[in-house]
Amino acid sequence: MQSANQFIEDFLIKQAHFFQVAGPLSCGLGERAEAVLEATESLTGAAVTTSGSGPGYRQKFILERKRDSWKIKEVQSECTACFIRAQLAGNANNESCEDCGGAGWCPQG
Repeated sequence: MQSANQFIEDFLIKQAHFFQVAGPLSCGLGERAEAVLEATESLTGAAVTTSGSGPGYRQKFILERKRDSWKIKEVQSECTACFIRAQLAGNANNESCEDCGGAGWCPQG
């Protein structure tokens, strides 16, 4: 079984190819290469953090094991409010954050 890291790297390659083919229809998405920053695996799943489209826009892919592969269960975006708060005041992941509740990540969609 491939690692969660490799699964997401393969996914990002396919996503970049899609944006390349979509061209102007992609509205500028995929113009910056996305890379895996961190991956943690357990017996039942994994979490893989990517660079997203840049600082403050990282993504976290929550994966679950599916037989001999992985399935993307959820995609989360870095909490913009917490990122800005950290840049300005140095205190990220504020428990009173209305967007993420202090987790630092917000579900997409």
